[in-house]
This record gives sequence, structure tokens and C-alpha cells, in this order.
Amino acid sequence: MPVRRINDGYIDCLFGEDEQNDQYNITLPYRYRCSDLSITQYVSYQSLGNGVEECADGSDELSNALNWHYFRCDFGEEYPCWVFRSAYIDNIDRVNSIQLPFHRYCDSERDTRDGHDEKNCSQWVCPQDMHQCRTTGQCINKDHLCDGDFDCDNGKDELNCSITKSRWILEVQCNNTNEHFCITQHFLINQTLHRPCIDYSKAGDEQLDCIGGRDERNVFDCPDHHILGDRFLCDNATKCLSHTAICNGITDCYDQTDKLICFWTRHRCSEKYFACYDNKTCFLDRCIYKYNCRNNEHLFWCPNPSESNYRISKVRRRSNYLLFCNNVELFNTSTASVSGIPTKSLANPKLHGYCNRGFYLLSGNGKEPVCFCPPSFYGHRCQYDRLRVIVRIRFDRRHRSDLAPLLHVLVVLLHNRTFIIDHQRFVDIDEEFPQKHKAYLLYSYPNLTGNYSVQFHAYDGLELLSVWEYSINTIGILPVFQLAKILRFPDRSLSSRCLHNHCQNNGSCYMIVNNDENNYFCLCQRGWKGNLCTESLKQSKCSLHALVLDEDLCVCPYGYLPPHCFVHNTICEKQISSCSSTNGLCLPFSILPPHEYWCFHDSSKSGESSKSMLILNRQKPNEEALLLQLLKIYQDYPKLRQQILIPKLTSFPITFIINSRDSIYNITLPEIGLLYTYERQRDVVTVQLSMLYINCSNSLRNFTVDLNSQPSQCKLISTGSPMILLNTFCWQSEVQSCFYSQNYICYCKMKTNRSECLTYEQRDMQCGHCLNQGYCIQGNLRNSSDFACVCPKCVLGDLCEFATSRFSIELEMLIEQTQGSRLHLLVPIIFFCFGMIFNTLEISTFMKQNARQAGAGLYLLINGFISQFVLVLLLTRVIYLIFVKQMTLSLITNQILCKSLPYLMTTFKNISMWLMSFVTVERALAVTWPLHSRMFRTPRFAKLVSIVTLIFLFSSLYMLIIEYKIVIRPDRSYISCVREIPSHNRITVQYTSLAHQLIPFLLNFIAGITVIINLGRSKAHSHQKSSRYTIAEQARQRADLLIGPFICFISALPQLIILFLDACIYEE
Repeated sequence: MPVRRINDGYIDCLFGEDEQNDQYNITLPYRYRCSDLSITQYVSYQSLGNGVEECADGSDELSNALNWHYFRCDFGEEYPCWVFRSAYIDNIDRVNSIQLPFHRYCDSERDTRDGHDEKNCSQWVCPQDMHQCRTTGQCINKDHLCDGDFDCDNGKDELNCSITKSRWILEVQCNNTNEHFCITQHFLINQTLHRPCIDYSKAGDEQLDCIGGRDERNVFDCPDHHILGDRFLCDNATKCLSHTAICNGITDCYDQTDKLICFWTRHRCSEKYFACYDNKTCFLDRCIYKYNCRNNEHLFWCPNPSESNYRISKVRRRSNYLLFCNNVELFNTSTASVSGIPTKSLANPKLHGYCNRGFYLLSGNGKEPVCFCPPSFYGHRCQYDRLRVIVRIRFDRRHRSDLAPLLHVLVVLLHNRTFIIDHQRFVDIDEEFPQKHKAYLLYSYPNLTGNYSVQFHAYDGLELLSVWEYSINTIGILPVFQLAKILRFPDRSLSSRCLHNHCQNNGSCYMIVNNDENNYFCLCQRGWKGNLCTESLKQSKCSLHALVLDEDLCVCPYGYLPPHCFVHNTICEKQISSCSSTNGLCLPFSILPPHEYWCFHDSSKSGESSKSMLILNRQKPNEEALLLQLLKIYQDYPKLRQQILIPKLTSFPITFIINSRDSIYNITLPEIGLLYTYERQRDVVTVQLSMLYINCSNSLRNFTVDLNSQPSQCKLISTGSPMILLNTFCWQSEVQSCFYSQNYICYCKMKTNRSECLTYEQRDMQCGHCLNQGYCIQGNLRNSSDFACVCPKCVLGDLCEFATSRFSIELEMLIEQTQGSRLHLLVPIIFFCFGMIFNTLEISTFMKQNARQAGAGLYLLINGFISQFVLVLLLTRVIYLIFVKQMTLSLITNQILCKSLPYLMTTFKNISMWLMSFVTVERALAVTWPLHSRMFRTPRFAKLVSIVTLIFLFSSLYMLIIEYKIVIRPDRSYISCVREIPSHNRITVQYTSLAHQLIPFLLNFIAGITVIINLGRSKAHSHQKSSRYTIAEQARQRADLLIGPFICFISALPQLIILFLDACIYEE
């Protein structure tokens, strides 16, 4: 079993050894560590708030963070479930960073173990319909005034009250306007000088003034980590006694304060009896009103008679609707218990766990238990495992809105892809949170040679939609194999059929989704079976309207039941009224057990009772993507109702359908509309939150929001701000209408300047698909392809893959930013055609033997081939970049093309420049040293120089292969080819590129000047003219020697400038 299930509070093994195993030190992320750090103790997340204190310090029920009873994972979509599921998966301690709901602070109820939620409340702003305690600042219900309980920590709510109940004669001595009854040590010493009273300001100040801690009943803790309440505190605050143990003639405290507080004598009463002040009357149960002492002293230290536990009736509602939503009552619920049904124990405690799995029934004599085992176990006590494959799967269909809401799934265990060993069926329903399915496939042929695999077929009626297959290699080695997968349906644009039908006898060929093109599945016509539909199927038990997969394996149409599809599921004919009453469509299941169905509610066809609209207006299209969040105001932690991504450059107005009805409680819940806007900055994207509206009713309403007038932007406050700052934030004169922190979102009430806040953590709104510090916005959570990237300044691309500050501006980025227009092909085609003409002439000229007598002829011949090859690479590169989104190429092919095309093109382009400079240098040598340089002007030397240059350039530019990489969209709709220059290689790349441009230019230029000067001097000497005149004349005649290098250098200059300058700085 998984290690996380060891010592998790649940017995999984027959004899419970998984819960008594000390070999595994189970820590995070699967457990909650109890707060007491002096001992190492962990409990499972399921145990938090279950009413049983499993931690020695009780922190699994009440911790320093919150009361776990109000943070239970009841439904999978709730916030607590997300916290427990994702705890520590990204090294974030979410469990111990949970914040208490805002409305639980300063409400007179302790929701944390240390009581910090009820401290420092003097500046707290209470709702208008609640009473604020003087001095403590706590907020209590006005109905709780003068009800006999200390609701304020200092008991101020019980002063100035009309006396309606019977009181002890000693209590009458206290001033009801500012004093509380309190038996102190001074009173016991001298009852004449001192009264049994204290000022209310001394109550709740964490200082014991009254014997038994009566003045600190709401502040002090008992050893069980609960507040003192009506109990008696003694032994230096280390022991708490029940009120029934006071004045009963038995000393329970070592300091004897439980005896001293009953300062009158008791001569006649025995133990466990209460003695009245007159010492004449004794009661066994003193707090029962039918017994009376003359001076009512029997009511001393008695709890509120209307409550079983201290202030139990003051436990608040779980929801904070009334506080957040302007005191509008949203809905009322009522529960009724089923009575009149007798109960009796059917299980014998001695037989508990008798059957390892399954259940037992007693035989005819009622004494001998008989075990009934599930299919995966056998034996007289179900103690033996069957050979089986356990399948756990979940379907990902978020991106396929075209699929039917109800699909039937067939799981098959195969041997050699032909022999069906076992199969199971289940139904997958399109729900907001996909269901996980579990199936057992049994086998009893471990000695068969060959390959085993599990196939999954998804059917819409009789239409096969997709097939998945996974091989199993451990059958015959391990008794149990577990297969856990998420099965993703292929994109709608991809066909499920094979490109070539490999199946015989009119069988239909289907691609296996998770395998390559060579794996396929044949759905055979009736009468045939086998991997290629080549085996004859002479007999079949299936009905005529069913698909036949084997003699005894049928696929039934909607409404017919397996195994052979003869029996019709008539449940929808009986349940049609229950579905129609909620505008639903009854869909029967074609699985066992019979009479299963589902009511499908189409939101696009539902009436006014289940949908409302949100309309957004804006004059101009949005420059960046927007994110719209609709939150259900539900219980303590809002739930995400809808999340809608608005792509950039969207034309307004736009209309959204709001799914108002809650799928669990089948009611319309209030909601908040939030809008996230994004602004590009240098190296970062800033996020701005705006509150569009608050709908605090459970009636349907349509909303229209004008985005031209800036929505109510919410101010972000510091994460570490104290809670009192949230409550008093609206007092600030410059405050905006709403504000938020990491854990809360709030708005200001105009009348009272009070903050109304909801616990809210920004989650499920970011994805991780964007590069270069781009902000990835996740839209529909059920569609992983619904996302957008907002890039920082100077970063471009759908995935922010092109950063001008880190990458050079390459051909790939230019074509990507112009949406791959086919007009880009025009220039490369023109270059290719003209290059073909001139390079052909060059090649044909220097292919002649007499034209290659010198090395320059060989240089020019090689350059002709290379120049044409560079043009071929350019045209190929442009075609690839334009059509890569439309071509279906393997990942390896894309990587080869992405890396090799720019590498070869850049390398051969530089080789061409170097060869042309060698031609000019050879001419300069021939003019300057015609005899001494003869060996350097031979074809053999030119061949050697060409080879060395080729090797040198290929090795010096090898980094291009590493710098170019493939960026794949998450939905694999297309890929991009990107060049990324690592920061530590940037200088090397810059100066390497500069060298390959500048050195050939300088060689050309210097060699050209050398040729012109030497020829000018030679002419001047032979014609007896001025050297200056002849040199100038030669410069005019041989201007090509100077103009050519300048043209080549100037053409490469923009690329060098871009490479050396930060384009982002230029943009700013």
C-alpha cells in the first residue's frame, strides 16, 4: 500500500499492523503536525475537526490558527479540499498558513487555541445591528444582552440589567451598574470590611481576582485547551472542576479552594450533598430549581439552565452572508429527523474485523459467521488476494465541449491484444470537477506467455470516440498491479480514425490516443473479431442492435443493459417528472446495477430560473488579456463559480452567461464579480484587481458593467498587516472602495466606514506556460488550453518566447510577430531566382579548368555553390517558419530543422564572406609580391585554406545549435523556434559575430587599397606621372574593390547593432 496510508488513522491491513508500524517516520506532506513541538505527533488531514482530540494538545480540533471544525473538506471543490490536496506540492506550507475568516475576529467566540482572535479589539468596528462591548471592543448579538452569560470578556453585557431571576443574598450587595459578584480572599478573611464584589474592569484582564477564576471565565484555559466557562479553576490554574463538584463536601483541589469558597459550616450534610447557608437543609443536586435554599445560595455557581454547555447557544452560523451582504437574509434551511424507526445492533462486537474484506452473515444457528467476499478477494475469511489489476482513472475533457455529457466506458484486460481476460464498465459524466473511477480486472492465467495490456474505450451510444492502451509487464510476477492514469481526449481537430485502414473485412481502424501512429484498434463488423478482424466469430450472445466485440462482450446503445443488451432500462420513464421539474433531461445508464440515470441540465437551454447575464462594455478593444472571476458567497470561504479569460484585442460589448445555481445544494447563491487587469512593466507584469459588483441576493439578476469608467480598483495592502488594520482601513480619507491582502478581499461600507471582508486566496488563476517572466493567465479551469500570456516590456510572442533584451532579433521573431504571412515568401523567392541565375553563371565560368589556374578561381567556384546553398537554406527556413503551424512533424524533426537551418545558413554565409576576402587578398599578393607569393596563389593552397576556414567557422558557431530551441504550446497546437542567448555567453556571441563580419571586411578593404596603391604607383612609374594622380585614377577604375566590402558590411551592420544594443532600452 502507499506509504502515506501508514499510521493515517484508518486500518487497512487485516490485523491493523499498518496503524502500529514504527518503521516509517510519517511526516509532511501527508500529515498535520500537532502544535506541541515538545513531542512529535502527526494526524491525518481527515482527522482535523472531526470532534475527537487525537493530538495530545488538542490542536487537531482547535489550533493557534483556527477552529478546524469550520475548515472541513466536505465537497471536492471547496477551498479546504484544495488546501489539503496541494499541501507542500510546491514547497508552500498552505495548511499552517490558513487564515481565520474575517468575521470570526472580535465576535466574543474563541476560534483559536491562544485566543488571539478576541484580543486587541478595542478599535474594532462592529456591524450596525450588533452591540459593541465597552473596553474589550468585541461585537455581540443584541439579543445576548442580559441573558446571564458573559458574552463580553469583562461581562459588561450583564450590567445595568433588570433583575428577573432569583439571586443569592450576597449578590445583592454588588452594584449592578459596574460590579460583578466575586468571592475573593479578602472577603473570606473579613466579611465585614469587604464585599463579595469587583469592578467590571477587573474582569477579563487575565488576572485572577475571584476564587475559582469566575472573573476570567472567558479568558483562562483549562488543561483540556477549552475556556474555563462555568468550571472551577484551582491548584494554581492547573485544574478545572465541574460546577457539580463545588460545595459537595469533597475536597478535589490540593489548595482546598473548592472547600474554602463554601465558607459557611456544614455539620449535618454528608458527602456529595450541598449544605444551605442555614445548615439545616441538604440537597444532592443543588442546581435543580425544584430545591430551594432560603437565601437562594443553591444557585451559586450554576450554569445557564437553558444551555447544556457554557455558551453553547452562542456558536455562530458557519456563513458570513449577513455580515458581508448588508444584513440581507439569503436563505433559510431546516432539518427534520426521522422518528419512529426502532434501532437495534446487528453486529456482534466480538466479530468486528472477522472478514478481512466484504461482510459476514450468521448461519442458520446464528452462531457461525460466513464471509461474503468482493471479487478481488477469496478465502473463508476473504484473506487471500485474487490476481487483479486495479485501475484508477480520470478523464480530461475540458477542451472538448462537443462531447456528449454522458459517456460509457469499457475497460478491457487483454492478452496479446486479442484474448479478452476480463472487462468492466462504468459511466463518465461531464461535471465541473471530474469524477475518479476505479475498476478491478481479475485474471487467473499468470503462466500465459506474451504481452498483457489494458484498453479503455469511450463510447457515445454505439459510437466509439477514443481508445487508450497501456501495457502491463508485471503479470505473473506481482499478484496485484495498479494502473493510475488521466485519459485526455484528443483535440477536436485531430481525427480518431487511422490515416490508412489496416483492418480487414470492413472493420473500422481507430488510432490509440496515447501511442504512436503504428498502434491502432480495429472495431470489427458483426461476425468478425481479432486484432485485424481476420478471425471469424460464428456465435454471439449480443442483441441485434448492439456492437459485438466478442462472443460474450457487447456494447449496448443508450438505455439497454449489459451483458447482452436485451433488457431496456425504463427508469427514465418513471423518473421523467423529477427531471422535468428542474428543466432536466433524463439519461439512462447502460451499466449494472439497473435503474441508474442522470438528469442533464443544459445551461444553454435552461430557463430564467437557472441563468443570468453579465455584459461588459468598452469603447476600444483591450490591449492586454483580462480575467473575470465570479465567486460564490458560500460559508466561510467563497468558491469559484466561473473563471473567464477575455483575450486581448477583444471587441466589446461582450456577454457572459452566469451559472447561478449551485450544483450541490441546487440553489442560487450570491456572488462577487472580480476583474483582473494586467500592465506590462520592465521585467515584470503588474496585476490590478477590481471589484465589478456584489450580488447579495439569491435571486437572479443581470449586470451591465462599463469598463470605460474605471472599475472600482482595489488597493493592495501589506501581507503582514495586523487584522485590526483591515477592519479600520476604511477610516482613511484616501481609501478606495475596496482593498485586498494575500488572504482577504474587502469593501467599505459607506455609512459606517466598516470593512466587510471575505477570506479569499488568489488561486487557480495562474498557469506556468509563459517564458521570460511572462504572466500566465488561466481561463476556464476545465480547459487547459484556455490561457493567455501577458509579457513584460520588450518581450513578444504568444508564450513570451521572444525577448529583445535577451535574444537577438532573428528571422523567427519577425515572422512570428507578423502572424506568418505568406508575403514573406516573396523576397526569398526573388533572391533565390536571381541568385540561381548569377550563381549558375559563376559556377559555369569557374568550372572550366583554365579559370582555376589560380586559387581565386577555386574560391569563386566554391563561393558560387555556397551562395546558392545559403539561398536554398533561407527559402527553406522561411517556408518552415511560415508553415510550421500547419505541418504535422515529429518533435525530433522540428528540433533538427529549428537548430540546423539557422546554424547552416549563418555558417555558410560567413564562409562566403571569408572566401570573397581571400580572393581580394590573393589579388593584393599578386600585385605586391608577384614572385614570392606564387605558392599562396595555387589551387592546392586555396583548397587547404577553404577546408581550414570551413572547420574553423563550423566550430566557432556551434553555440547556435544550443541557443536555438523548440517552444511547444501546452495544447500542442503549434510550436515556435526561438533563439535564446544565455547571459554568460552573450559577450562571446557578440564578439564572435563581430569578428566574422569585421575581419572579412577589413581584409577586403585593406587588400583593395593595397591593390589600388600598388597599381597606381606602377602606372606612375611607367607613365612618368604623379603617384597621387594615378592612384586616384585606379581608385575610380577599381571602385568595386572598395564598394563591395562596404556594401556587405553595411548590410550586416543592423544585425550587429541589434546584437550589441539592448532593444528594450531603445524602446524605453
